[in-house]
Amino acid sequence: MVALSSLTISILLYQICTSLLVMLFYCIFLLFELYDPIWVFVDRKWLLTIMISVIAILLNSNGKWRVITAFLGIGMGEILYAYVLYTTDILITITNPTFLDIGALIGVTILLWNGLEKVIHHLNKLYDPQTHLEKEKQRLG
Repeated sequence: MVALSSLTISILLYQICTSLLVMLFYCIFLLFELYDPIWVFVDRKWLLTIMISVIAILLNSNGKWRVITAFLGIGMGEILYAYVLYTTDILITITNPTFLDIGALIGVTILLWNGLEKVIHHLNKLYDPQTHLEKEKQRLG
């Protein structure tokens, strides 16, 4: 894990903002699903997993920050959602099994994406056309 002292203020603020974006998306999705459940045509776990993973992957280039952003965001989103419902006298349990399933699926999705990026990077290094041209020039000449 990256030490907090080595982080610059701009990186820390960026990560806070990305976590807040994930939090808002998660909470707004759950509120829309509560008020109008007809538009959720795919299972909620899979839809949230794909959308939050895409947000975390697009906003961060580092795999560790992707996971941290996603987990902080959905955790804060769950708390915000429970608070909004609490203000309307509806009590829900925070971190129910569905929330934990979503967290696990997001973690696996992001880790698979990071692994795919590393495989592609190594294949690009292995089959780089520029290095093959240089090797061919050395062999011929």
